[in-house]
Amino acid sequence: MDHLQTHALPPALEIRGLRKSFARPAVDGLDLSIRAGEFYMLLGPNGAGKTTTLRMVSGLMQPDAGAISVFGIDALADPVSARRIMGWLSDEPMIYDKLTPLEYLEFVAGLWSVEPRLAEDRARELIRWLGLEALAPTRVQSCFRARARREPYPLPSGQTRILQGARVTTSKSPRLSE
Repeated sequence: MDHLQTHALPPALEIRGLRKSFARPAVDGLDLSIRAGEFYMLLGPNGAGKTTTLRMVSGLMQPDAGAISVFGIDALADPVSARRIMGWLSDEPMIYDKLTPLEYLEFVAGLWSVEPRLAEDRARELIRWLGLEALAPTRVQSCFRARARREPYPLPSGQTRILQGARVTTSKSPRLSE
């Protein structure tokens, strides 16, 4: 996508006057505009409002005030349409750590409306391709504990592997993939 086409699109993410308070303000009047193809990171100390902001953008938490739009879609008025073109994986596993790798992959596929049988087939194929068949019945929580301590996770074959995490966002939006 060339530079001029990128500017013709509405912002990939636009936040105006975003506010959320708990015992004190966590997000206080945030304004942010990110164009298609740009990459941003939210950096700050604990309690600065980074995760709270992302939870509001993804629709997991309602703001006290403000506006959020994703490629021109009002994410507060039409959260389902906004979620269809964005993805977010928290660094806090929430329910993910209670699932097996297969269950997790099927869950994520369901978020993208992938047919259940196809999701299961693809998840099994990915687990096989990654050589993680031995971990397939293990709750992800156990894998994260080993990784947090930087301990190798033992496989039944006697091999060990250190699991490394990565955060990836995906989108089905043709605007992002052109």
